[in-house]
Amino acid sequence: DDASDDSTSSILENYKDVENITIITNEKNIGLPASLNQAVRSYSSQFIVRIDADDFVDFKYLEYLRYFILSNSDYDAVSCDYYIVSENEKRESRKSAIEAPIGCGIIFRRDTLVSLGLYNADFLAREEEDLQIRFDKAGKKMLNIPAPLYRYRNHNKGITSNHHEMQKFKDKLNKEHEK
Repeated sequence: DDASDDSTSSILENYKDVENITIITNEKNIGLPASLNQAVRSYSSQFIVRIDADDFVDFKYLEYLRYFILSNSDYDAVSCDYYIVSENEKRESRKSAIEAPIGCGIIFRRDTLVSLGLYNADFLAREEEDLQIRFDKAGKKMLNIPAPLYRYRNHNKGITSNHHEMQKFKDKLNKEHEK
């Protein structure tokens, strides 16, 4: 909970006593990439999977991603395809994670993320693009499962709908990586 001002804290209360779930609450908002890094640093698990709060996944999502990464030790991450869904969860389109990558729908080997320096906290948007560029430059390998296991919610409240902010971070990305 990155100091949210919605019902997140009351929803999380339902999970406070669930085994294998640790709730991390920030006193002040530090942004998505810094919160992701905080979560990665707080665990020593072998794998890291990100699911954004407004999205959802297929019932077998974790099982399939885990199976593929365990079965393919020469890969540093495994991604899956996804559906774009409306606010009421109606499927709008199917996307290939190879042709239209997103930051979610990926299982990473934790040591790979750590070796890359985790997410760059300066990228409050396009953090996944920055990570992917560094991932590729480091010669890391990602396997894609062509099954739409992730559901990316399309709505006008997320940062991706703020064209000014997205352009600002696109410019920063280009400058940072000399595109």
